[in-house]
Amino acid sequence: FVPAGFLLNAASAVGLVAPGAGVHAWMAGAAGTMTLAVMSRATLGHTGQPLTASRATQAIYLAIIVAALARVCAEWPPAREELRSALGKWARSGFDFSLDWLLRNVNVVVTGKALFSALKDVDTAGFQQGLKQAKKAIDYLLNIVSGRLGLDHERVLGGRYAFPIMSRYVVENGGKLSSAQQRDKLLYWYVHTLLWGRYAGSTESMLMQDLTAMENHAEALDRLIDQLRTWRGDLEVRPDNFANWSVGARFYPMLYMLTRVGEARDWDTGLPLKANLLGKTSRLEIHHI
Repeated sequence: FVPAGFLLNAASAVGLVAPGAGVHAWMAGAAGTMTLAVMSRATLGHTGQPLTASRATQAIYLAIIVAALARVCAEWPPAREELRSALGKWARSGFDFSLDWLLRNVNVVVTGKALFSALKDVDTAGFQQGLKQAKKAIDYLLNIVSGRLGLDHERVLGGRYAFPIMSRYVVENGGKLSSAQQRDKLLYWYVHTLLWGRYAGSTESMLMQDLTAMENHAEALDRLIDQLRTWRGDLEVRPDNFANWSVGARFYPMLYMLTRVGEARDWDTGLPLKANLLGKTSRLEIHHI
């Protein structure tokens, strides 16, 4: 952030970026992150606690997102609107994603890294291109997940942090999947990340492991599935997995998916049950599941 501050100051002097961009890089970027690092490390050390970041500490470090975004927006003023526009489009389609989630997709697509700090080395053109690629990949994946699995709205789309991995795989594959076998293998991996909560704990640690598994693109899907099986023990779904689960649980989307893929129909009207159909008699609702 310190060298970036000098570069941004020079650029602002000739009108290329907004005035004060360099100061933001120094203060919010360099001073801010270093202050948080020293405070969190010293607090844990002096109180005799394990040197492991809790969820609260991790939440504090999400401020890096804001610092990275501030830097990009200082150099590329429309960036914020571009990001909001993408999120708005998906929201209108029934998917409510966060800015953090979108930035993580862009970061993984551009840098191949899980940590947001990798964005500090990305220039404006690189970020623009990465955002464009990430948006196209996400659109493509949402269409596949909705059409093939029937997970077609906010409430049943689980495993969201599998999307950065899938987005990078699609981008590296030229923007699309080349065969039905490749598509189904990717979806098989995705469904199991959803069912077993692959990213429910330490998201960045799991992303780093999965990105490492993807380094050999030709074997990426097989390696991702093998790694998931090793982490889980096995990938077999058993009847007792569905016992005593509520609508908010990970296995509810599985039942919804089976209802959609199996083309379940309303007993009275004979119409297929889908969440996006108009009218109460033809919508797939909780009581159907």
